Amino acid sequence: MEKLMEALTEGLGNGFARLFEQMGIADEEWRRADMGKGKSELWNMLTPGDTFRDMHVELYRSHVRELIERERRGDDLDYGTRAEVIVGLMVTSLKAPLSQGPSALYHRLFREVMGEKVHEEAILQTQGGRFTPPSPEWEGQLDELEHEARRGVRTGRPKKLTKVDAQESLGI
Repeated sequence: MEKLMEALTEGLGNGFARLFEQMGIADEEWRRADMGKGKSELWNMLTPGDTFRDMHVELYRSHVRELIERERRGDDLDYGTRAEVIVGLMVTSLKAPLSQGPSALYHRLFREVMGEKVHEEAILQTQGGRFTPPSPEWEGQLDELEHEARRGVRTGRPKKLTKVDAQESLGI
């Protein structure tokens, strides 16, 4: 029975460690952005969920930074972040190959979020170094695809925080 319990709970410690690591990242980014001492509705939106459970911490960091920046600018919070679009495209690619447009969008977003060096290393590991970046003519189409992908990843977050919530977020 003891062996069975060990087997069933083996990964729990890692899951909790990852959750606390991500909560630490959210707190670090919150402080870096000088969002005030009190936590608010925005803070609750930064709570890591299943989307980022097994993902690289820099992907989650990008997600947190983007939501904080959107809140500061008063932008819509409901659209998916670049990180959420990356995860959505990755999950989709595991079910079926991505067509050229979504594949190019995935590479562009991955490079923006993770950096050029990590992107090149990932290409070497997954595609044997074979990757032809999209031509400059694709940029407008990729912008449109990104916009559609962000809308498609609607999250259920409120579009904007109420004025009281926003002031609380900023410590006003």
